[in-house]
Amino acid sequence: MLTLMMLAATSVLYAPASKWTVAGHEAGCTLSRTFSQHDRVADLSLTLDASGAAKFDIALEPSHAGLKSGQAHVGLLPAGPTLDTKYFGSGSFTVAGRLSFVMRLDAADMAQLSGAAAGPVNAMRIDAMERNIVLSTGSTRAAFATLNTCRALLLKSWGLDPIAVLPPPRLERAWFKGDAPFGPADSALIPNELFAVLSVSSDGRPVKCRFIVASRNPRSDVAACDALVAHARFAPAAAAGERSSVVKLAGL
Repeated sequence: MLTLMMLAATSVLYAPASKWTVAGHEAGCTLSRTFSQHDRVADLSLTLDASGAAKFDIALEPSHAGLKSGQAHVGLLPAGPTLDTKYFGSGSFTVAGRLSFVMRLDAADMAQLSGAAAGPVNAMRIDAMERNIVLSTGSTRAAFATLNTCRALLLKSWGLDPIAVLPPPRLERAWFKGDAPFGPADSALIPNELFAVLSVSSDGRPVKCRFIVASRNPRSDVAACDALVAHARFAPAAAAGERSSVVKLAGL
């Protein structure tokens, strides 16, 4: 509590106004909660997708602000970690007519945040769009555990063992010959995301690829799978047998 009192002097401190909820959808799970500070409201949603990456959405007061982007920070209090990311903010997306900003965490950063959430956490701090916001979350252990369980159930529904799924490879735009729909997501606002499952041999090379969430262009999907099989590489396994990895591709 002392930490939150000290931060309140330099940040806007929001108290819980609802309980955590977790909802599953086609390719991920969303953890959400509403917070308030006097007449201000902050709606938080954290979407963990099948690849292990995540997207934060924060909606604040009514606004007609134009699109803006920059550096952001997401941290758990009191002991961290604090992760660096980019934000995309506006008064015209996510929640209509409210100042909103979106931030993404890759699978490695999200795994770090999720692991820390099982520890002694009492708040989440978000610095973005010239705002310093502290959400008084209390313990996040159960909320993040439920979110991860939801993702595990989704992976099982795809015929994958959640424990054995490899982190996705780092994508390079050159693999896809400059084809924007299958390059890395440079924008947090790309509306459609495609998910492929790679079957990986014990030497770390993909041998098969299939789309779980596909595009409307089968030829592009085949080309994307071919590129992933040709270029994606993983660490060799200690034992024989195929493993799997879920890869998120940004669609237009």
